[in-house]
Amino acid sequence: MNLEDSPLKEAEKGSLAELFQRDPLSLTNDDVEAICKELRARRQAWALDESKGKEKKEKVTLSKGEMDDLLNSLI
Repeated sequence: MNLEDSPLKEAEKGSLAELFQRDPLSLTNDDVEAICKELRARRQAWALDESKGKEKKEKVTLSKGEMDDLLNSLI
């Protein structure tokens, strides 16, 4: 099957998913830059979400009785 007959040739360039559907050997430098830009943006958003999650954690303080109850429930 040559590239002219490939269904991958019909994919649009509008989104990251469509770029990944295309034949990797037919990607241009602009396509690769678009993929990198999108993945970096997603990584940055993920890192921001992760840092927000770490800030929200609060230390839980339990009394001796509460700790004993918790330990006894594990046994």
